[in-house]
Order: sequence, then structure tokens, then C-alpha cells
Amino acid sequence: MSHLSELGTVLEMEKHYFDSQSKIILSFKSVQAALLQQCLDECKHLSLHEIASLIQPSSSHSKIITLNPEDLRMPGARIIYDLLYVLQHPLHPDRSILIHIEAQGEESYKYHLPRRSLYYAYRLIAGQQNHSLGFQNESYNDILDVPSLWICLRHAKKKDNCWLEYTTEEKLRKRNFRFDPAVYGISKIHPLYPGIQSKEEKNVDEILKEPKDVMELLSLLFLSDREFEQILLILEKKYDIL
Repeated sequence: MSHLSELGTVLEMEKHYFDSQSKIILSFKSVQAALLQQCLDECKHLSLHEIASLIQPSSSHSKIITLNPEDLRMPGARIIYDLLYVLQHPLHPDRSILIHIEAQGEESYKYHLPRRSLYYAYRLIAGQQNHSLGFQNESYNDILDVPSLWICLRHAKKKDNCWLEYTTEEKLRKRNFRFDPAVYGISKIHPLYPGIQSKEEKNVDEILKEPKDVMELLSLLFLSDREFEQILLILEKKYDIL
């Protein structure tokens, strides 16, 4: 039993280390800009430099300044978000987007990830009322959009390179009136399950010729078995991450 307890302690330490290192990598503006360019429709037409310049508060620092990640507004239901920051809306400069990123070192089998991710997103929406970042009183039109990216690094192999998206949709049940999707589409949840893209599969020249791919990017950042110099070369030449 003592050996099992010791093993559990080691695994838990490894998980915390893996999670903390993932957060450090994801905190770089260049990495966030590359992710947003791949995952957010609002950012697809922008360069990485343009996206990075929209990250608030604006500064020349290479890392994002995360908002207070601890949410204590519901008694007995504390949440600590991994990364939380504001992006000036690329299409509407007078508005902002609240970006939420979670790095999952190892998938939990205690719950289904969509349930947890939806709960987090709804908390981030509800927490905006009468908050300096969100909306006041009943000004619900001022709710900030909340894209939520969940990067799952260790998971069942059947999920390798799977990218899911959860959104709110309107279903017409009677008559013919509809709202503009911009009215209710205030949250998009993206679980991403990158797989290990081995150096045996493709050489560097092949990779550089192919289109950008968010799964390849995440694999290079976290999972690749390539030499460090090769990873840096691909990130710089293909993904513009210096």
C-alpha cells in the first residue's frame, strides 16, 4: 500500500509540473496569437503581429498579463482558470473578447470534459454582471463573448488530433422569426486533442511545405519527439513564432 501511495504522489507531482510548464508555454503572446489565428474565425484574416497587438493590456512584454484566475463569487464553488485575458475585438474595435485557455496535462475520467467546459464558460458569462470587465445591471447586450480553448495533452488514442466545437444554436419550432446568431452566440468551446506527430512520419522539409495546422502546432509545442532545434526551426519558419 505504501508503494502505491508513493507512486500516486509522484504521478500527482508530475501532473502539476506538466500543467505548470504548459501554462508557461501558453502564456507567450506569440503562441496565443498562433492559437487564436487557427481557432477563432475573427482572427483568421490577421497576422500574428496584428493579433498580438490586440491582446490587452497592450504592452511590449512577450507574455500576456492574465486576469485574476480565481473565481470565488459562488460560495463553495471555487474555480481557478489557467489563463484568462482580454482581446480587443478584431472586427469591432469598441468591443472586447474574453479569452479563456485551459491546459489539461491528463484527461480526467471522473467526468465528461464537455460538462466541465460548459460549466466554466457559463461561470465566465454570469460573472460579468456588475463587474468592471463585463456589463452593468441589465445591459445584457454588453456581455463579452467567451471563446474557451481546452488543450488536452494526454488522452485516449481514439481522440488523437480531434478538434470539437460547442456552440449555442437556435432551433425554429414555429413561425418564421429568427434572431441574428451574433445575439446568442456568445460562447464557443473548443476541446483540442493533439496527438504525437513523430519525427519518423515526416521530415522538416515536408512539414514546411504543408499548410498550418493547429494540431501540428500543439504537438510541436508539447508532445513532439523531434530534436529541440528542429522544433524551433518549424515554429519560426512555418508558424512565425520566434
